[in-house]
Amino acid sequence: MKIVPSKINKLGLISNFGSTCAVRRSLEDANLYTFGQKVHLGICTTFDQKIQGLDCQIPSNHRGLEFSWSTSGPFRKKLRGADVALSLSQFAMYNGLETHTEIYKGETEFHRAIVVPNSYVDSLLKEIDCDVKNVTFDDVVFTTTPIIASLKRDLFGNRFVQNDIVFDCLMSSLLIEVFTKFPNTYTEKINRLSSQGRFPGAVTRAKRILTEMYQSQTLNLDELSCHSGMSKFQFIRSFKETTGQTPMQYLTELRIGMAKNRLVTTKQPISDLSRSLGFNDLSAFYRNFKSAVGVSPHVFRKMDLRS
Repeated sequence: MKIVPSKINKLGLISNFGSTCAVRRSLEDANLYTFGQKVHLGICTTFDQKIQGLDCQIPSNHRGLEFSWSTSGPFRKKLRGADVALSLSQFAMYNGLETHTEIYKGETEFHRAIVVPNSYVDSLLKEIDCDVKNVTFDDVVFTTTPIIASLKRDLFGNRFVQNDIVFDCLMSSLLIEVFTKFPNTYTEKINRLSSQGRFPGAVTRAKRILTEMYQSQTLNLDELSCHSGMSKFQFIRSFKETTGQTPMQYLTELRIGMAKNRLVTTKQPISDLSRSLGFNDLSAFYRNFKSAVGVSPHVFRKMDLRS
């Protein structure tokens, strides 16, 4: 079945078509296109897509930083005037305002994408007076690093149980990684500020520390404020102004978010799960979990919210 691009791309990304859109319905009815989409408002949108038998090229541009990669074979794109085919060990990364074209050749393809809104990227860059709209990376196709691979697994591994605190921490870590490791418009400035301990900012840096150390039972406010480079009082005030929560409240919610996912994706005993998430005792885990979720961990596991 051939699809004429001019007739299907008036709304931009095909995955942005609403569920009632005639084009999307026709593609789904013909078993050409299925996707899972999860929106973490203000943080990112993730897409898990299957394309089958679709023969067309779909140009698009949108606000936000996009990451995309294949999970089953070459995924073709046209970027900056060149055709590229992403292998399983690669990913594409670019400013969504750059026109990019998805190329389908009638094959069955599986691919994933993350779109991070400008507002979220700006929260990382605003402290160093950089404009997210002007960000471009020197290349558009990159070899996946171990940290990027781990973050991608975590981002999609937690897709069954929505928790924006988890995604916030993971996205902070992802953006720090790409802006410090891959040459871009602001690399020179970022390198200079990083060497001075001024990039990333204190709150973003703290989120990365939380992502890396949330399992530690000894992680406390003194340690977090030390990593942030601020006094404890300044750190608490800055963190709460940015997130609406104190650092320790945020840490507890992060641990609960991780617990929700593990409860429905593993058979790990709850007592072991509690310890592995940094809770000092099982009663504290039960108390915090029920306060946040409304039911006990045991009941939540039986509910299995993926179904």
